[in-house]
Amino acid sequence: MNNKLKFETIAFTFILLVFQCWLITINAIWIDYTQEQDEALNDVNLYATFFTQKNLMVFFGFAFLMSFMHQYAYSSIAYAFLITAIVCEWSIPLGLFFKELDKYEHEIRNAFSSKIYLSINDLIEALSAGASVMISFGVIIGRVSPLQMLIIAILQPIFYWLNIFIIQMKLEALNLGGFSVNIFGAYFGMAMARFFANRKSVERAAHQSAYINNIFSLIGTLFLWLLWPSANASASAPGIGQVI
Repeated sequence: MNNKLKFETIAFTFILLVFQCWLITINAIWIDYTQEQDEALNDVNLYATFFTQKNLMVFFGFAFLMSFMHQYAYSSIAYAFLITAIVCEWSIPLGLFFKELDKYEHEIRNAFSSKIYLSINDLIEALSAGASVMISFGVIIGRVSPLQMLIIAILQPIFYWLNIFIIQMKLEALNLGGFSVNIFGAYFGMAMARFFANRKSVERAAHQSAYINNIFSLIGTLFLWLLWPSANASASAPGIGQVI
């Protein structure tokens, strides 16, 4: 193991452990389960199916979709699981922070003054952030190291939620079809590719596909195709909005 690889391995492990400890701390101090049992049960009855199917779509659909490169097929699946889990964990306090910030700007007195109660909708929104990062990941896969992917997984959700804050909370635009997820992820990924990709990396044999990789990628595509309606419905208003 050369010195650069050894340094990146140690840095990856250290940053991940510190970040996980920080997430545990902020969740213990600031976030709690809701005390309104009837409301919580009603939300679970409405959104549990969407939550389950969106989990399958984000973790399995995107993970298998990322296996299209010959050399990085199986490692891409593993890193997709890891990065998505990190993004979803990080997006829960981030999303709650921007919601409280929106309350504060509307001069609601209890904003930031007490614990924030977690709901199943917050978990679904965190999965949307994970999907956005996975879309970006598909652009730079095979061109970044695990350490770079970890740093991207920590930084991109901040910009994702800032985008949600501006578009949905301030401008009050409708997010039908998840355009803030797909478009943001695509453009963020292309912006990163501008810095990470070059002609040599595009022409490398390791970046070519193979038959078995295409089969795995097709499985991921089928997961996404089958479960995408549930992802759209989870972001829509209950009732006719979800049906449409």
